[in-house]
Amino acid sequence: MSTLFHPTLVSPSVTSVLSSGGRMDPWSSCLEEGARPQGLKVTSRDSVVAGDTGYTTNVEIDAEGNTLLAFQEWRELDGSWKLVSHETIPWGEKKPARGMLKCDSRGCVALLVQ
Repeated sequence: MSTLFHPTLVSPSVTSVLSSGGRMDPWSSCLEEGARPQGLKVTSRDSVVAGDTGYTTNVEIDAEGNTLLAFQEWRELDGSWKLVSHETIPWGEKKPARGMLKCDSRGCVALLVQ
C-alpha cells in the first residue's frame, strides 16, 4: 500500500477517530488472508477530477449481500496520483453493512453502526 499512499497526507477523519481513543489496524493486518470480506464484488464505479484532486466511488457487496459505498480521495503530486484516504459507509436499502472503515497511509480504523 505504501506505493499507493503519500506518506505525509493523512485523513483528518482517521486522525479524529484516533484522537478519540480508536484503534488503528496497520495495512499489514488489514490485507492478511481472511481479513477482507469473503466474495467481495465491486460495482457501480465512478470518478471525478478537479485540478489536482480526484475522487473515486464504488459499491461493494460481500458474499452475504451486505453493501457498502466506498470512496477514495486522490491527489496529484509531482506528476503521479497518490491516495489520500479510503472510506466505506453502510449503503443501500436491502442490507447495508453494520460498520464502516476509515483508512489512510497509516492503516484503517473500523467503526460499528449501532
